Amino acid sequence: EGISNLKAEHCDALNSAVEAERGERDKLHLQTMKLIEEEISTEREERHQERQQTWKLLEEEISSLRAQHSGALDSAIEAEREESQKLQQSTWKLVEESIADLREHQSDALNSRVEAESEERHKLRQDAWKFV
Repeated sequence: EGISNLKAEHCDALNSAVEAERGERDKLHLQTMKLIEEEISTEREERHQERQQTWKLLEEEISSLRAQHSGALDSAIEAEREESQKLQQSTWKLVEESIADLREHQSDALNSRVEAESEERHKLRQDAWKFV
């Protein structure tokens, strides 16, 4: 009976030690998991901040490029307007010169026709006087 009691006490002590060891192991496991979760959370937050900073830099670069290209585009548009205006002015000048040439040609043609008709009438009068 004494040995049985010793065995029982020894088993109880051993079971208690095993339970304490399990409890300690579970506690360490939970602490480890908590540390891992915190590390993962910290890593995620750092990556998130890095991505935000990268996006901010990209947006600034895009904005800068837009401003540069906008200025260049504005200059190109202004140059195109000036060129178009010059072309329009030279076109109108050619049109006005052509109209003036046509008027002069028509005037010369009309004057020639009037002169020819006048000469024709003069000949007809002379011929008519010959018969009289």
